[in-house]
Amino acid sequence: MNGSIIYEVDRPENIGLNRSIKILRKAKEGIDNVQKVSWADLIAVAGAEAVALCGGPEIPVRLGRVDSSSADPSGKLPEETLDAASLKTLFSKKGFSAQELVVLSGAHTIGGKGFGSPVVFDNTYFKVLLDNRPPQTSSSKCIFLTNCF
Repeated sequence: MNGSIIYEVDRPENIGLNRSIKILRKAKEGIDNVQKVSWADLIAVAGAEAVALCGGPEIPVRLGRVDSSSADPSGKLPEETLDAASLKTLFSKKGFSAQELVVLSGAHTIGGKGFGSPVVFDNTYFKVLLDNRPPQTSSSKCIFLTNCF
């Protein structure tokens, strides 16, 4: 983690991060008046706090990250058209278990509109998907179905 996300918010895959970066930018200005903090450290601390506030585990965060001076290369996020098996393979190559892939995927719904409690880990969003059966994306058909993994 190198803080490069601040240079990447205009990418289509990151467009939803603008509000969060705006909030963090304001916090960073206040913190920097007292003690300089890198974007990378600020994002790590914010992420750990978000997990704890949602009832997840407390994650110790070591400080001292150095910020990048430019964006990371594009194309590092998986395509939204990948099916469950392809996602599992891709994330496995990066050291993630199937359970960690599911948790990471579900975490992207926290704070969203209209499904369950926005600050609590739950599966309301996925129940709505299964109950309403929207046009299926390649991975939505496997969400919370035990035979997909």
